[in-house]
Amino acid sequence: RYTRVCEKGLVGSVFSFRKPHASLEIGFNKLSFEPSNSHVVDAARYSSGLTKPLQAPQPLYDPNMAESHGVPVLTGGVCERTVFPRELTNMYLTKGTGFTAEERHKYRLDGLMPTNPETLEEQSARAIYHVRSFTKMLNKYIYMENLHSMNVKLFYKVLLDNVVELLPILYTPTVGEACQKFGSIFRNFAGLYVSVLERGSIAKVLDNWYETPEIIVVTDGGRILGLGDQGAGGMGIPIGKLHLYVAGGGFHPAKTLPITVDVGTDRESLLLDPLYLGLPNKRIKGKEHEQMMDEFMEAVSTKWPKCIIQFEDFQSEYALKY
Repeated sequence: RYTRVCEKGLVGSVFSFRKPHASLEIGFNKLSFEPSNSHVVDAARYSSGLTKPLQAPQPLYDPNMAESHGVPVLTGGVCERTVFPRELTNMYLTKGTGFTAEERHKYRLDGLMPTNPETLEEQSARAIYHVRSFTKMLNKYIYMENLHSMNVKLFYKVLLDNVVELLPILYTPTVGEACQKFGSIFRNFAGLYVSVLERGSIAKVLDNWYETPEIIVVTDGGRILGLGDQGAGGMGIPIGKLHLYVAGGGFHPAKTLPITVDVGTDRESLLLDPLYLGLPNKRIKGKEHEQMMDEFMEAVSTKWPKCIIQFEDFQSEYALKY
C-alpha cells in the first residue's frame, strides 16, 4: 500500500546517506561534537572520511552557541546571565565533564561542573559502573535511557563499548517490560506522539519536530513483541530499534525519529491505570484506522520525501494491509 513512499525513501536516503559509512568501525566515539562555524556541528564528521557536515534547517544542536547561549532561566531574579548554557543542556552538544579548561572559559562554564576534566573513556567507565550497580534489568534500562536524554555522545560510547552486555537491556527482552510499565517509568520526552485527536492536522504536528529525519520507526502499539496491545507504551520499541540503527547502521542520532500513532488501547488494565500516558479510549479500527494512517503517510512523505519509514509491531490485520 505504501510501496511508492518506501521506495522513494530507500533511493533517496539509504544509499546516499549510509554509503559514506561503509568503512565505519562501529565507533560512535569517533564522532566530534566540537562547536564550529559550519552550519551544523561537526558531529557528523566520522573518521571514516565523511567530512561534509549534515545540512539541516534550524538544527537543534546550534553551532553558534556563544551567541545563542542556551535556554531561559526562569528564576525571576536579577543576574548577569539570563540563560543556562546550551553546552550543558543540549543532548547533542554536551560533553558532560569532558569540557577542557579552555572550553569552560570560552563558553562560560567555569564553576558549573567539577574542576577536573575527564576523557570520554573515563566518563564511559563511570556510566557502565552505574549500570552494573543495578540488579534489575529494568533499572539498567531506565538509567541508560536517562543518559541518552542528557548526553547522546556518551550514551553511544557506553553502548558501543559494551554492546553484548547492553543490547538485551536496551532492546529485547527488557524493552518488553519497559513498554508494559511505560507510564510508571516515564522520565523524559523522546520522539513524536500523533493521536486521533490530531486527525486532520497531522502535518502540523510533524512541523513541531526540530530535524529532518533520515529514518522513522512508527508503531501504533497494537502488538508489541508477544505482549499484545500496549497502547502508547509501545513507544519503547521505536526508541530501542533506532538505538540499534545508530550503533550498528551508522545513522546520525539526530536524524532518527521514533513515532507512536496513538489510536487508543483495548487493554482494560491500561485504560484503568492512572499513570497511563496514552489516549484513554478504545482503539479506532477498520476504516478509521486506515484513514488515519493514510493521512500520516501523506504528511510524512510530503514533508520528508527521502525519509525511510519502518512500520513496527502493528496488529497483524493492519501490518499485512499496510
